[in-house]
Parts: sequence; C-alpha cells; structure tokens
Amino acid sequence: MKWFSVKNSAIKGFPEWVRSFGIDEEGIVFVPAAMAKVEENEVYLCTLSDGTPSVMYKKHCFVP
Repeated sequence: MKWFSVKNSAIKGFPEWVRSFGIDEEGIVFVPAAMAKVEENEVYLCTLSDGTPSVMYKKHCFVP
C-alpha cells in the first residue's frame, strides 16, 4: 500500500488522515470510511461482514 496526502487548506486545517488516500498493489484506491454518511465504525463492521477489503491507517478505517 502506498499512501498519499493532499495539501491542507489555507482556510481550514484538516487532520492528515482526512486528506489521505492509499493505492494498493492492484491499483485499488482506498479512501477514509468517514466519508460515508454513517459512522466510521459501522462502515468497518460492514466490510467485515461482506468481505470488502479495508485497511487501517493513522487509527482510521479506509475502504475502496
């Protein structure tokens, strides 16, 4: 997994994990699960139950 972060906003500072994304060996892009309209831990639990890959980065869940 290779991780990237976009520059922080000059107006509002966001934590690095919010501005980050990962790309795995197969080219799949992983974004913060917190982007969903539900709680991050709910997204994580769904990935466990349906087999969707997920990774943890900076103590947060990232999904394709």
